[in-house]
Amino acid sequence: MKKYHSLLFLLALIGLAIACSKNDTLDGQNSKNNRVVFSARIGDGLQLRSGAQTRASGNLQLPGYALRYILEVWNESDAVAHREEKLVTDAAQTVVFEFGLEEAGDYNALLWADYIPAGAAATNGHYPDLYYKTDAATGLKAISIIGTAYAVNTPSRDAFFGNSSFTKDGVSETDAGNVTLTRPFGRINIIENSATLLAELTNLELAYTVPSDFNAADGSVSGTYNVALNGITSFPQAATEKANLFYDYILAPAIGQHLLGELQINYTLESAITETVHAAFTIPSNMPVERNKRTNISGSILNNPELTSLSVAISDAWTEPDTDEEIDPNAWDGVSTSEPAGYTAGSPGTVDITSATELAWLATKIVEETNFSGYTFNLTTDINLNNKEWIVSTTKSFTATFDGQGHTVHNLRSTGFRGGLFGTLTSPATVKNVTVDGNITYTGDAICYLGGIAGSLSYATIENCTNHCTITGESTATCNAGGIAGYVSNGSTFTNNTNTGAITAGGTGTAYTGGIIGHVILQGATATVLTGNTHSGSAPTGVIIGICYPGTGTITIDGVNATPGQPFPVPAGR
Repeated sequence: MKKYHSLLFLLALIGLAIACSKNDTLDGQNSKNNRVVFSARIGDGLQLRSGAQTRASGNLQLPGYALRYILEVWNESDAVAHREEKLVTDAAQTVVFEFGLEEAGDYNALLWADYIPAGAAATNGHYPDLYYKTDAATGLKAISIIGTAYAVNTPSRDAFFGNSSFTKDGVSETDAGNVTLTRPFGRINIIENSATLLAELTNLELAYTVPSDFNAADGSVSGTYNVALNGITSFPQAATEKANLFYDYILAPAIGQHLLGELQINYTLESAITETVHAAFTIPSNMPVERNKRTNISGSILNNPELTSLSVAISDAWTEPDTDEEIDPNAWDGVSTSEPAGYTAGSPGTVDITSATELAWLATKIVEETNFSGYTFNLTTDINLNNKEWIVSTTKSFTATFDGQGHTVHNLRSTGFRGGLFGTLTSPATVKNVTVDGNITYTGDAICYLGGIAGSLSYATIENCTNHCTITGESTATCNAGGIAGYVSNGSTFTNNTNTGAITAGGTGTAYTGGIIGHVILQGATATVLTGNTHSGSAPTGVIIGICYPGTGTITIDGVNATPGQPFPVPAGR
C-alpha cells in the first residue's frame, strides 16, 4: 500500500512540473508578443555651434552634461500607456527602448531629448528637469520653459524632439522603427561688427518675449515668457558660435516663422582712455525665427543707435546663409514723432527729414493744420514705416515742397478712406523725387481717395515719383484709386512719374482706377497736364487715368487731350 501511495505522489509531482513548464512557456510567449522595440537618435547633420558637426563626430555631446531621452507612448484613449527615461553620455549613439504593451491598438510615441547634469539621479524613474519642465499632467504635450533657469550663451539649453505612430497587433513582437530627432527651436545670434567696441563691453542686460510652451505631439508652440536677464559678463566667440554678443534658442513653429517683438539691450562699455558708457539699443520687432535655422543679426549695435543698420541672414541647417534681408533698426514704431533739428515755426526755409519719427512729425503737423507754405522738406535717408498705420489728414492739406532726393519710404500702410504718403496736396504744393512701397487699402462706406503719393490734389505738382504700393479700395460709395494720386479736382501737373503697383477698386459703388490717376474732374478753365508718366502695374491694364471730366478746362496726356467722360486712353470698343 505504501508503494502505491508513493507512486501516486511521484506521478502528481511529475504532472505539476509539466504544468508549470507549460505556464512558463505561455508566459514567455505572451511577454514576447507584448514587447515593443523602439529606437531614437539625433538627426545627422545637426550641429551645436557654427562648424559642420554631425552625430558621428560626437560634437553634440557637452562636457559635464548627459542627454536625457524621454519616451511617452500614448494610446487611442489619449492616455499615456508607457513612459520611460534614459540618460546617455554619447550624443552619437542610437538609443533603444524595449517595453511591453498589454493591449493591441494604435499608439503615438513622443520623444524629447535635452541636457541635464551628467550623473543626475532619477526619482521614480524621472530625472530632474533643468531648463524645460517635462512632467506636467500632459507630459510631453506640455513642455514648458523653466523661467528661473533661463540663460543665453548656454549650449546646454539646446534640445531635440520627435514623434512616430505605430500599431501593436498583440500577436508578435512589434518593431516600432526609428525616430530621428530635430530641434523645436530657431536660434538668434546677435553680432557686433566693431571689434574695438566689443573689446570694451563689460555687461549686458536683455529684455524680450519668447514663446514658452511646446507640444511634442503636433510640434506647436504657444504661450509667452518675458525674458529679463541682468549681469551678463561672459560673451561668446564668433569663431565658434557665430554670435559675439549673445545667442538664444527660441521655440519656433513647424511651418513659417515666429516674429520676435522688440529686443531691448542695455550695455556697459569700459575703456582705459574713455569714460564708462551706459547705453541702450533696441532691435526692432519682426525679426524672424525659423525652426532649426539660425538668424544672424549683425550691426554696429554698440555704436550710435541713430546711425546703426542691421543685417539679418537666415541660415539653413545652421551652416551657410540662404536668405538675406536688410532691417532698419530705426523703423517707425507707429507712435513716436520728433521735430527736425532745422525746423523753426513761422520761419520758412529748408528742413531736413532724417528719420521715420521726423516724417511722422510732419504728417502729424499737417493733421494739426500747421501752415507749411514756403518750407521745403528734404528727405535725407530711406525711411522704414514698418507697416504701421500711417495717418494722413482727411481735411487739411500740405502746401509746401517735399523733395525725396531719390530716397524711398518703405512699408507704407494705410487703411483710411484717404490714403497715400500725403492725404491732400493743394497750391502751391510740390512732391518730387520720392519712391514709396507698401500697401494702401480701404474697405467701407465712405468716398475713398487712394494714391501712392497723394490721395487727392488741387493745383499741385508731383514729379519724378515712383509708386510700388499695392492699392486696393472697396466702397459702397465712389472709390478713386490711382498709382500716383486717387483724385484731382483742379489743374495739376504730373511729370515723369512711374507706377508699378497693382491698382484695383470695387465694391457696390462706382469705382475709378488708373495707373497714374484714378479720377480727374476740373472746375473752371484749368488744365491738368501729364508728361512722361508710365504705368506697368498688373492692373488696370493700359489705363493711365480712370475717368476724365475736363469740364471747360483741359486734361492733356503727352500732348493728347483726354475724351470727356472716358478713361485715358479710351479702351477699344468704347
